[in-house]
Amino acid sequence: MLTVIGTVRSNSWTAFLAIGAAAAALFAGSYFSAGNAAPTPAAAAQRRSAEGPLLVYEENRGQAASKVRFIARGSRYTQFITAEEVVWRLDGADQDYAVYMRFPGAAPAFVRGESSLPGRTNYLKGTDPSKWVTGAEQFSAVRLTGLYPGVSLKLYGSRARPEYDFIVAPGADASVIRLRFAGAQAVEVGSHGELSVRTPAGELIHQSPVAFQPAAQGRTVPVSARFVQVAADEVRFELAQYDSTRELVIDPVYFIRGTRNELGGGGSLDTLTLLGLLTVLVAGLWVGSARRPRNRRLRHAERASRPHGAAGHAHVSARRAD
Repeated sequence: MLTVIGTVRSNSWTAFLAIGAAAAALFAGSYFSAGNAAPTPAAAAQRRSAEGPLLVYEENRGQAASKVRFIARGSRYTQFITAEEVVWRLDGADQDYAVYMRFPGAAPAFVRGESSLPGRTNYLKGTDPSKWVTGAEQFSAVRLTGLYPGVSLKLYGSRARPEYDFIVAPGADASVIRLRFAGAQAVEVGSHGELSVRTPAGELIHQSPVAFQPAAQGRTVPVSARFVQVAADEVRFELAQYDSTRELVIDPVYFIRGTRNELGGGGSLDTLTLLGLLTVLVAGLWVGSARRPRNRRLRHAERASRPHGAAGHAHVSARRAD
């Protein structure tokens, strides 16, 4: 929980700067807590609801290559799911680029949609109805079961914050999970634990992974996790000690940053903070211009009308409940 409470003089510039600092703290706190804390199921559902439209996965009925099982469309990218890989096609300024996330040592998975949605997707191209694709079922998640023994992969999220979870069954070995990115110019683990996958069309940025184990009454027990680079294009997860007799969830959250300052999968901290500060700045300037006396005579009149000793204070508070 973040609480910012202070008493400041009612000078308009000081007041709006205090409000700006509170707003920036709220934006920063919500960003980092969303990406780096083990969520409870209720908190995760509430967060996804607040992040806008779901990322919808449609079954492939001929609108893509035959090995593709499901397709999801985000802002300036398309995601393809097969039994052996997850593919992002990034829309570049001049041409599209594909990044392939593969799983070294894994077996072809059983792929199925989860949480069916009421909508259907139709592709009515051309004038020949026999070539149309109609009634493609939609889902809010896709699961790849059996990638590694006892390990499945679930893809879900919102268009603003797509996610995928590795779900490790009790007794299974999480250390066998590997991620290899083909089609990227560079794959690097940054100083803050983030994973950057760069292409000419944009960058997939994974926040430092969150891992946790479900507990009683909807609670979760966090498990420390980080990316470790094992080859130029390959990473694995390093996990702190955990209870191997219980299920483990590894949850990397990522967003896609375009080369033309476009956000394909979610906002960054800088973008959110600047938007918040810009809103506060405009409001502060408007309030300051409305309240400031226009000439010296009015300022003297304002001082004379104040009770003795009243300096004019404004109470500023900002709260965010986790």
